[in-house]
Amino acid sequence: MIIDPKSELFGFPALTTRAYFRDLVGCYHLDAQFVAARCDITKRRAQKFLDDLREAAYSETSARGHTQLTDAAYRIVNASARPMTRKTAQKKLDALRQRIEKFDEQGFMHHLVCVVLYGSFINDPGKPKVGDLDVGFAIVSKFHSGSRKYDEASEERRRIAEMNGHTFRSFFEIIAWPEMEVTRYLKARTPGLSLTPINNLKTLDICTCEKHRVLLGDLDALRTGLTPESNKEAAI
Repeated sequence: MIIDPKSELFGFPALTTRAYFRDLVGCYHLDAQFVAARCDITKRRAQKFLDDLREAAYSETSARGHTQLTDAAYRIVNASARPMTRKTAQKKLDALRQRIEKFDEQGFMHHLVCVVLYGSFINDPGKPKVGDLDVGFAIVSKFHSGSRKYDEASEERRRIAEMNGHTFRSFFEIIAWPEMEVTRYLKARTPGLSLTPINNLKTLDICTCEKHRVLLGDLDALRTGLTPESNKEAAI
């Protein structure tokens, strides 16, 4: 799916809306406060955004009463704004592989347990141009959430970020930084690289419903540690 970067979607530039959807992938407790913090917009705009999504069937209420994105939103998540040649996509993939190989050297407080390549690069091998390079990944904390070691490690990662010049924009970013820095490292500001955190069975199915290639890890082991709906990282 290709989106027009000059168009608007739900009151925002299309690429901004796509970025917001990517920030909300795998989240199942969508309310105005959460979306405002996650997307760095006002609570009022977040509520209008959620109302528009619901009206257009881009969000739905699950059997558990949770508000979540629908498959229509996930198609926007994986949409490309500018096709790239297969050669360019391969270079981006090779660079990502190098970052994966060096992941354990970065001192993150998470293990990278699975990386899956999917999307047009795999499903349309005969096409000279492809959309985004679609990659799903799963992480597991080295420490039990809520434990003293977890809190100490989180604080250390935030301290290192600030020493390196990072400024936290919101309370949510402060709390979520240990996971966010993993995404930032893998992404490495690479245009055309679309990353999807695999933190529940739905996001795993999105990454594996068609042809896919496992770059790291064991999908069967990953699946046993996931629930249908969860905002937490995988646990295996």
